[in-house]
Amino acid sequence: IPVSESDFNRFAERASDMINFITFGRAEKVMTEKDLKYAKLKERYDAVKKATAAQTEVFVSLGDGVLTGKPSAEISREQLGNAAVNYDVHLRQTTELYGIPISGIAMGILNNAGLLFRGI
Repeated sequence: IPVSESDFNRFAERASDMINFITFGRAEKVMTEKDLKYAKLKERYDAVKKATAAQTEVFVSLGDGVLTGKPSAEISREQLGNAAVNYDVHLRQTTELYGIPISGIAMGILNNAGLLFRGI
């Protein structure tokens, strides 16, 4: 999907915010860590980058409506006279947080890196 640089930057920033939110603020801490010589820190750093990229792809593919928590694909079919349009309804199968779809790939990556754990 072609996207302008300004739109991409906006989607990427929102994706970064979402990844930080679902990791309870850990993503931001991981990304500001300067010493990545420890394997666990490097693994988490890479996980946050990959998860943010996956989340950005979701936002880009779904468009502006996704940022408000009301994706345009909620309506599955519209008809006016003889003309009808069917929308992709895969959103019903995705994880959502406050109506905003979360990438399943991002969730898997973050979970494997231990960044979705609610404990200390």
